[in-house]
Amino acid sequence: MKTYAIFGKPIAHSLSPVMHDTAFKLLGIDARYISHESDDPDSVRDIIIRGRIMGASITIPLKVPMIDRLDEVSEDARRIGAVNTIIRDGDRIKGENTDWIGIRRALEDLVGDLAGKRFLVLGAGGTARAALWAVLKAGGEAVVVSRRREAAEELAESCSCESRSTNELDDIEADCFINTTPLGMRGYEEGSPLDRELLTRFGWGFDVIYRPLETKLIREAREAGCTVSGGLSMFVYQGAEQFRLWTGREAPVDIMEKTARSILEDEGN
Repeated sequence: MKTYAIFGKPIAHSLSPVMHDTAFKLLGIDARYISHESDDPDSVRDIIIRGRIMGASITIPLKVPMIDRLDEVSEDARRIGAVNTIIRDGDRIKGENTDWIGIRRALEDLVGDLAGKRFLVLGAGGTARAALWAVLKAGGEAVVVSRRREAAEELAESCSCESRSTNELDDIEADCFINTTPLGMRGYEEGSPLDRELLTRFGWGFDVIYRPLETKLIREAREAGCTVSGGLSMFVYQGAEQFRLWTGREAPVDIMEKTARSILEDEGN
């Protein structure tokens, strides 16, 4: 039996184990997916090598520091500056980033063709980097806003796009907002990165948060007339791409989505 794993801290909340195990079982693949809670990139590399782990999901806070512990990193991951996926090839381990693919596919489901559309990216962390790469690679335009002004400026400069401060939100015009901040997730449920009165200026809204299924931002954006999407689709799409990279087989996306959604809906009841 092959072993796959997720590494990060905390990871008890992750739906990746049940989602991937469901996909393995459905396709008759003799594999299991386990959890390792760790925030030490050196120990993660050691566990993968010694434990004969064939592939792994990498989450907070390891996405950036793991890059320097890998034998090879894809061009996309290098440009983004973060990895969320590891593939084993013999005694070598390679880093990939499927977050940007998950974001791109979710945005295409929401807005159609990204080319020529302008996106407001809220946040300046690893997920914001993936979102920018997804938008810009597809021919879209972007402006970055973060409470950490220097981080926003640095990120925007590395991607050759605009950055603004949170004080300038009133002046920003965009077709779609993308929230990559933690505001709205568990522990921050009542928070929102955009004031309600600003939401009428967007045609679409996307929040990478999938727990809860609907954040305060998404609820208010829908009420303001936006066509909206939460982060479940991104989560499933990035996981499906991981599955393909690990196994060489197309993932059962519909079943993966239904599995994750069922758990989240039960939590909301």
